[in-house]
Amino acid sequence: MNASLSAADSAGIKANILLVDDDRSLLRSVSKLFTSPNFSIATADSLPDAIAKIKASSAPWHCWVLDIDLGEGQSGLDIMSAYPNFPFVVILSGMQSMHIASEAIAKGALCVFDKNPDLLNTLLDTVCKVCALGYVLGGTATQHLSVYRLLEKSVVKSSDEWAKLACMTTRHLHRICALHAFHGIRSTLDAYYGVYSLLAGASVKSGGDMEYFQTCLQGLLSGCRP
Repeated sequence: MNASLSAADSAGIKANILLVDDDRSLLRSVSKLFTSPNFSIATADSLPDAIAKIKASSAPWHCWVLDIDLGEGQSGLDIMSAYPNFPFVVILSGMQSMHIASEAIAKGALCVFDKNPDLLNTLLDTVCKVCALGYVLGGTATQHLSVYRLLEKSVVKSSDEWAKLACMTTRHLHRICALHAFHGIRSTLDAYYGVYSLLAGASVKSGGDMEYFQTCLQGLLSGCRP
């Protein structure tokens, strides 16, 4: 086993995901995407089941993957309405409900995916990024979410680079990072890219940034907090 992966397991790094869909066969198929041992996955096939799972968890959630249509007049949007301050949401939508998907974005969902088998790898990568974001922010909302989402759009390797992307001074960026679980810019970058590389696994091993991701992972593990 990879030494970094083994160390991450022992350090208790887990991305807590809730998958909600009334189609149980689809739940099983989507669950199989998340092969990293650093995923902790809960599933629900109805609105009441999802709410119960959310309430029962003592650990922070890092991503919810919600179907728009849960049957019997219920919707993933109802979950978002019940928890309006949880932003780490990926919506699954059939083409017939894409008009509702725009409402999901308005409610704060980070991404909307059509239920298309050809998009499963893209869905996996997106969920890994959302989980990394949720992990860095401790599963809580922040008014600075757009600043942190810049880490998804390109691989950021320095405080100056991140500050430039955010159109702010490095000092201002330091102040923002100080408000959240990983209190510095470097520790935040280590956490985001370290967790992402753990979760995405083989899909990032052939990329040109793999060495940087591994360096971030080592930085995360050296001062790891679950």
